[in-house]
Order: sequence, then C-alpha cells, then structure tokens
Amino acid sequence: MVQRVLRLSAPAGLAVAFACLWLPFLLGGVSPTGPTATPVGPSITYTGMDLVFGGTADVRITLMRPDGRSYDEVRVSDEQMYGHPQPPLPGSPYGVVAVALIGAGILASAIRVARVRATVVAAAALLGALALLALELAQRREVARLVGPLLGDLIGISPTDIAPMRLVSVRWGFWLAMALLVVIGFAQVAAVPARRRPAIQNGQLDRVS
Repeated sequence: MVQRVLRLSAPAGLAVAFACLWLPFLLGGVSPTGPTATPVGPSITYTGMDLVFGGTADVRITLMRPDGRSYDEVRVSDEQMYGHPQPPLPGSPYGVVAVALIGAGILASAIRVARVRATVVAAAALLGALALLALELAQRREVARLVGPLLGDLIGISPTDIAPMRLVSVRWGFWLAMALLVVIGFAQVAAVPARRRPAIQNGQLDRVS
C-alpha cells in the first residue's frame, strides 16, 4: 500500500514542483525581510521560468492609500516606466538541467521495478533540487546587476552599479519547489526496498530479507 502511494504521489509532486516555476523566485528592490512580505518601494519580480529560459521582470510600484497607513502594489508596463523595453534577464543552464531532471523523475515513475523506480526518482528529485539551488544563486547575482538599470533612479543606485545582494530576496515560489523536491527525494530513498541476499540454511538455498 505504501509503495503504491509513493508511486502515485511522486509524479504528482514533481509535476507540482515544475508548476512552481511559474511562481515568483526572485525579487529585486527595497523589501522587508521574508519571502512573502510586501515590498515597500518599487520592485522587479522574476518567476522561475524567467530564471530558467530568460525573460523580463514584472515591475511594480507601491502607492500609499488615502488612509496614509497602507500601500497598494501597482503593476506598470515598460512603456510607462522606462519608455522602452527593459533589458532581459538571460537564461541559465542550471535551470535547463533542473527542468530536465524533474522531467526524468516524472518519466521514471513509470518504471515497473520498485527498487529501480525509487532509486531513479530519488536521484532525479535530489539532483533537481541541487540544480534549482545553483540556478537561484547564479541568477540572484544577475538580478542584482539589473536592479540598477531598472530601479536605480527610484532607489538611489547608479544605473551602472551592481546592487547590494540584500536588495535581491528569494521568494516563496523557490522555497515551495525546493521543499517538494527534497521531500519527494528522501521519501523515495526511504522507500527503496531492501536488497534480498541468499543464505544457506539446512543445506538448502533460501531467500531471506
């Protein structure tokens, strides 16, 4: 029963981890601590897909409400913000590797031999988590490089300077994807059936666990 649950849950969990790539992964700008905190100034947000294949940021500014005690986030277009298209974030080979490993893990869930299936899915999930971590670290530096050209005039940074890393925060989409991959990986490691070994008892060859 446990093996059946793990066999069905692994591809579903990996598919959800892949879907997390459409969620926010990195935010550049003046932001309070916390992956779900609301920015207190202009910000640029990149999804996991932007980090993997390259793309442009979702640019938002915060406007104070009439009560003077809270803010509203307002999305603005490149034309409104800059008068021209923004420079894109380049893609990353780490992201391509992560996507490939997640896909391999989903396909490996169809393997009939339980030991082989669990081993391959576990390896794909855990290596995919490492590749995703490498993607986040590498692209965080790239986003820091883009904060100046995209938000420098609004937050007091020269457009030619690289922003401090504290201005680029990791968002909740990344943490959710990582958690899923790590949990699935270790669950599959725990589910690997023990190897049976031969033993001679009473002169006959038996199979014992």
